[in-house]
Amino acid sequence: MRAELVPRSVRGRRRARGRLAVDYLGNQPLTASFSTRDNGDAANVEANPTAVQVDPGRAGFA
Repeated sequence: MRAELVPRSVRGRRRARGRLAVDYLGNQPLTASFSTRDNGDAANVEANPTAVQVDPGRAGFA
């Protein structure tokens, strides 16, 4: 499994959106869940949805 933010960085004056891509090369379905944490005043990050179901050999996005 590999996860990456697409695009790698996002900017916005008030709001910016990125997507988390989960690439899965296993042979059983995978449920990937996400959580966020506050990094001081740098950003307010929110995960939506908080989980994604990924089929074998596919990618899921959140």
